[in-house]
Amino acid sequence: LEQLALAIRLRERGMLLEPADNNAFDRLTALQAQHPDMPEVREEQRRLASTLADHARTALAASNIDSAGQYLEKASQLDAESATIRSLRAQLQAAQARIESERVIPAGNLRRTREVRAEYPYDAQVRGIEGWVDIEFTIATDGTTRDLIVRDSQPKNLFDRSALEALRRWRFEPIVRNGQPVEQRAMLRMKYTLDNR
Repeated sequence: LEQLALAIRLRERGMLLEPADNNAFDRLTALQAQHPDMPEVREEQRRLASTLADHARTALAASNIDSAGQYLEKASQLDAESATIRSLRAQLQAAQARIESERVIPAGNLRRTREVRAEYPYDAQVRGIEGWVDIEFTIATDGTTRDLIVRDSQPKNLFDRSALEALRRWRFEPIVRNGQPVEQRAMLRMKYTLDNR
């Protein structure tokens, strides 16, 4: 009971997972290994799991995905059957998927099902000007491109329109995560060289 009282005090002080050598989770886990059938230990496990779930919810609301994951992992070890913890896990997975889809990936190695050659602007061709355009865009769930933005170009504004018009007509194999097609931000550099026009 003395060890249980210590674990409770640590929880009440907010010392849930830290410091590493003196926190509520570690104390309670050790106590549970020694007394697996003690009702008071099981009750404190539920209370600590609930507190960890509350911290996970707060971390999710603040978009602190790593902390939310850590709190949920420990809460699940204490009370795997909790509907609240299962619900928070689903919210965490949705947040992770959203963050992953917002991450901009290089599109150069992605498989294309259709690629349309950009038209070399006549003025640039006549004057012997070469350059490039960096475009950020979304690959939709059907492989189409949308939300195109020129991030940088050299020389400025000379090849932008041509690059955007071509990339709008490109098609990619859809990005699949967990068996489902998802939207994905991507980046591509279109190069304009006179020997490849």
